[in-house]
Parts: sequence; C-alpha cells; structure tokens
Amino acid sequence: MNNGNLLNLFFNTTLGKRIHSSPKAFEFFKNSLWSVGGAILSKGLIFISWIIVANLLGSDGYGQFGIVRSTVLMFTSFAGFSLGITASKHVAEFLDVDKEKAGRILGLTLRFGFVMGILVGIIFFLLSPWLAVKTLNAPEFVDELRIGSLILLFSALNGAQIGAIQGFGAFKQIALINIIQAIISFPMFLCGAYYFGVNGTIWAFSVSYIVICLLSNKVLKIEAIKNGIEIDYGNSWKEKSLLFSYSLPAFLSGLMVTPIKWYTDSLLVSRGGFEQMGLFTAALTFNNIILVGAGMLSAPFIAILARNKNQKRNSQFNRFNILAPWAIGVFITGPFIVFPELGGKIFGESFLGDKFKYTFIFVLVFTIIIMFKQGLGRVMAIYNLQWWSLGSNLLWGACLIVSFLLFPIQDAYYLSISYVISYIINILLVLPIYYKKKIIPQNTIESIEAFGIWFLVSVMIFTGVFFENVFVKVFICILSLVIVFFLFRRLLFKKNKF
Repeated sequence: MNNGNLLNLFFNTTLGKRIHSSPKAFEFFKNSLWSVGGAILSKGLIFISWIIVANLLGSDGYGQFGIVRSTVLMFTSFAGFSLGITASKHVAEFLDVDKEKAGRILGLTLRFGFVMGILVGIIFFLLSPWLAVKTLNAPEFVDELRIGSLILLFSALNGAQIGAIQGFGAFKQIALINIIQAIISFPMFLCGAYYFGVNGTIWAFSVSYIVICLLSNKVLKIEAIKNGIEIDYGNSWKEKSLLFSYSLPAFLSGLMVTPIKWYTDSLLVSRGGFEQMGLFTAALTFNNIILVGAGMLSAPFIAILARNKNQKRNSQFNRFNILAPWAIGVFITGPFIVFPELGGKIFGESFLGDKFKYTFIFVLVFTIIIMFKQGLGRVMAIYNLQWWSLGSNLLWGACLIVSFLLFPIQDAYYLSISYVISYIINILLVLPIYYKKKIIPQNTIESIEAFGIWFLVSVMIFTGVFFENVFVKVFICILSLVIVFFLFRRLLFKKNKF
C-alpha cells in the first residue's frame, strides 16, 4: 500500500476529517509530516552516530567532548541573537500582506546574523586559552575550543536562514536539508572519533555546521524567488526596531539558559570529574534528540500562529499548540523511564550501573517538563511577551544553580534532580502570569485530566526505579500510556475556560 492510499485512509477517519476540514490543522499536519519524516531520518542517524562516538571515546572521552561542546554552544546563544525566531515569526506574518517589509526583515536578520557570527567567533577564539585554563581547568583543550569558533560563525547565520525558511512554510525543504546534513556528517563523526579521538569529533561537529549553513542558504534563495520576495539589504536597517523590541528580549531570555547550563556543567566537571560529565552528557543525548525532533515537528506552529495572531486566543488550535509537545514528550520518554537500563546498554559498558540509570530517568523527566513548556513559550513569542519569558528563565536559572549547590555532592545524578526541581518551581510560579494575561485556558493545566497525566508519569518513574520484573514493567508501561492517550484526547476537545 503506497503513501497516498495510507493518507486517504487516514482522512476518512473521524480525526482525519476534522483535520482536513480545518485549514490551520491541515496546514500543520502537512508541514509536520515533512518535519517528522526529516527528524526521524536525520536525527535518528545523528543519534546513532552519538552512540557509536560514546562507545569509541568511553565515558571519560565523551565527557571531554561534552564539556567542549557545551562551552561552544553557550556562545552560540550570543551569536544567534534569537534571529531565527525573529525571522520565522515576522516573515510568516508579512509574507502575504507586505512583501517589501518581509524582504527588509530578511536582509536585516541575515546581515546581522553574519556580523554577530564573525564578532562572537573572534571573541571566542581569543578567549579559548582563558576558558580552558580558568573555567574548565583543562589547558589541553585550547585547540579544541578554537575549532569551535567556526561553529559560532555558521550557526549564527544558519539560525536566521532556517527561521526564514520556516516563515516561508518550506518544511519539506528543511527536512531534506537535515537529511543531507546527517548523511554527510555521519561518517565524519565516526572517522573523527576513531582516528583522532576528541579532537577529531569536534572537527566533525564544526564541519557539520558548515554543511547545513551552505545548504540552507541555497534553499532560502530559491524560496525567496518562489514567493516573490527580494532580500533587501540596502534598506534593511529601516526594520532595526525589531532587533530591540523583539530580538533583544528573546536573546536575553535564551541567554539565561545556555550560560547557566554551561556553569552547572563546569561545576560538574570541576567537582565530579569528566566521568560524571560523560554520564550526564550521554543521558542528555536523549534529551537533545527528543527536543530537536519535537522542535521540527512543532516548527509549523510559529508560522501558523503568526499568520493568525489576530484571531481569538482560545481557538482549539492554540490548545493543540500547548498539548502536542507535552504529549510527544510523555509518549517518547515513557518507555525509557520504565526501562532506564536500556540507556546504559545502548551507550556501552562505561555507562552501566545505578548512577547512570537514575540520572537517565530524571533527565527524561525534565525533558517532559520542557516539552510541557514549549507551547506556552510559543504563545508568548507570538504575542510579543518576550520580556516575561526573560523573567521566567531568570527564575529557572537561579533555582537550578541554588538547588545543585545545596546537594551534598555535585555529580550527574544530583544535577539531573536539580533540573527537575528548577523546572517544577518555575512552572508553579509563572503559571499565574499566563492566566492573568489569558494566554492559555486555565482548565488546560488545572484539570483532572492534566493531574491524571502527571500522576501516571510519576507511576512510570516509580516503576523504573523500584521494579525489576520485566512483565510487570511492560504491563504498567502499556496501561499508563493507553490511559494517558485518552486523557490527552479529552483535554484537546474540552471547552476552554479562562
């Protein structure tokens, strides 16, 4: 049976008819289908490469790679300046109503991304000796950090390019870009790790950024011509207000996240050693893959919400925006929470044992919480509430650092628990703001169904920690996920209440 017949069968179902009858839902379904397909192929291949690299480098070597990668990625938040979401939101918003403005916004974000990439890349290259010696206590990593300056240049420019392509709604092209990048990067990661160790892996990591930047640049030019948009660099500064009213608060909000993560990672290395960093990095690999994959799936949300921002906030699509990433997080991580030993077996002998098992469980738990927050964050971005997002991230960062330092030792297990604690406190304290602004229906979060979902997640955590019998664990996992499915379904079709 070919794909066309499968789609016809789906659209003949009750759910399929609902989707087909709603323009927004159908657009989201079509775009997400490409995003999901691209994510499965590209991120699946990258995920396999990380597993092989972890086995080749061992927990100590993988920890060294992890802290270098974490340090480089911290600076990408500076270089990116949140230009991706700026381009995505505003290109989608003005694509059909003001093509000249859309062209100026494209010119502004691309030019500014290039300048920021060069500037931050040079600064990072010059700071590499200080970072290696003073913050990582690893002077032997100066060359590896300097290699990372290439990533900063190309990641800044690519962030703006991918955001613009999303604004055009070209999710099929984004999927193809990611698949091609993954195919090219896969042998580079393996050869780099096998022949040159940590240094080779970082070189492969840098080249992968160059590849995706070149691919997205080509696609962006094609999409601009197709949509009748001329990328206007000469008059782009007329749109400079976007940098200060939208990009700046979004940038500062993101700025709170990556440096704080890097700081806690550096604490983990200095007090627990590279082995602990290796355990945490391996567990975090699942988190990264899930978040990136889910980001691809839900990427159409920004463009669709931006084009329909003047409609009522309480539409069912807005509710779906909140529930979809949360549901994805529960269904993907649930089986691994119940069977955490699978993580250790995947990454090799260096990662077997209770320490990694418990770290893995709690990393998956805060992955679900992050997914829960994703829809809320998109709504704040669409309605220009980025300053509130900044305050939320400040609160989260303070809770993460304080909770980690209060534990008797700073190892991978306690860092994962600190993440869970900080996200829970953050959500409990900022939810009243969402309600006051009437951004989300209150009965989406405070409902019997929502409490039931969190209760079943807790049941799966308890099962993963304390149960050993495989048949009991399988039964609890399947039963919990089936009940969760029906709870999410009830939540989706509830009448909104603010």
